[in-house]
Amino acid sequence: ITFTTESVADKVFSAKLARKSGRIDQETRTELWEYEFNNNTADLMPGMYAVAQLNLNRPSRSFVVPYSTVVTSLEKKFVIRISDNRAEWAEVREGIPLENGIEIFGDLNEGDVLLTTGSEEIKPGTAIHVNLQ
Repeated sequence: ITFTTESVADKVFSAKLARKSGRIDQETRTELWEYEFNNNTADLMPGMYAVAQLNLNRPSRSFVVPYSTVVTSLEKKFVIRISDNRAEWAEVREGIPLENGIEIFGDLNEGDVLLTTGSEEIKPGTAIHVNLQ
């Protein structure tokens, strides 16, 4: 993990993951991770606040789409993919919510055309004309 602090504004620090709790808190849906930092230069002092940048690597491919792309029905979550000018529902699982959209996992490929505003009313097989410019 990399982190900065306003008290030492010109330096980026890094720490190594030391321990994971291995338990998800059901109320907050979080897991405690502990990182260790060697502060032998005494750059960091008690009471300093840090801003951390956590870079995650996924074992499977994920995509980030606008929130309105994902349709949640009683049975499943899906996006509407356009294939041969027809709508098809592709089931997805949601990942991390981000500022610019939601991370999704599913049977999707780079280059797939998705409707940015999905709806249960658009049934699989519905003819859709896509004008790619």
